[in-house]
Amino acid sequence: MIVDLPSRAGERDAELVVLFVHAISLSAGCYVPLAAGLSVRSLNLGLQLPGHGGAPEPPAGTDPWTAFAEAVGEAVEVLKERVGAPIVVVAHSGGATSALLAEQRSPLSVAGMYLYEPALRPPAPLSPRAETLIEKTRGRAARFPDRNAAHAHASAMSPTRTFAPPAIEGFLGDGLVEVADEGWQLACAPAFEAEIYRLATRNSCWAELSSVMAEVRLAYGTGGPSGGLGEIAPDILRRLPNARGDAIPGAGHFAPCEQIAMIAASIDRFASELLSAVGDPHKKPEPQQ
Repeated sequence: MIVDLPSRAGERDAELVVLFVHAISLSAGCYVPLAAGLSVRSLNLGLQLPGHGGAPEPPAGTDPWTAFAEAVGEAVEVLKERVGAPIVVVAHSGGATSALLAEQRSPLSVAGMYLYEPALRPPAPLSPRAETLIEKTRGRAARFPDRNAAHAHASAMSPTRTFAPPAIEGFLGDGLVEVADEGWQLACAPAFEAEIYRLATRNSCWAELSSVMAEVRLAYGTGGPSGGLGEIAPDILRRLPNARGDAIPGAGHFAPCEQIAMIAASIDRFASELLSAVGDPHKKPEPQQ
């Protein structure tokens, strides 16, 4: 499901189409302030992954990561038909993994992909700690009597408690769905979220990173925890044939919803480099220092 985000251009005058793909359990609305902060003349759109933001969950028995990859591929094809401008996929965490999986399934033929800390690790059995976290996810609060209660919950619980206020407001706008006579509930059901995490290392994404031919800017923060996805990002970078890194000083895993100006500037740099290469297919974006 594709939704509109703040843009500096429309379908007729956009230099680029930017498709935002959100992290697992979040929603396109979380990236409203990031889209608004871009300087490039782009049409900005968000993809609600299956089971998020009002998009239906995949059919029972479907691997959610397969469904996410298919959703990214389908959205790109729709936008190719709808808008003539080059497409850039901007994806975060599990959304970035979904974009990589989509590219591995069938080349997206986009101008580039800006990926912030893909939720990706080498395949391995779930650790006891991971199993505990998954069960906590499965049991988390999901229903609230009103939006004020939901706001209080989002402001107090990880990960949204550290989000910039506009990102929290964006989440409340489409990360919740109204239930008749019962209040509000999370659009991404905790049981579904837990299943996503349980299956996160069972796909082929890590093993097939070398097959990703798209131009990738792999951004990551230097302020995350030891062993976090920011530390794994350089290993992913080495496995991607056409990727360059952008280390964001002091940023953590949820920087696209926290340190918005820094991430917007990083995306703008990549977008400007891609635009400067239009008309010369052999020119590559300049590497980040």
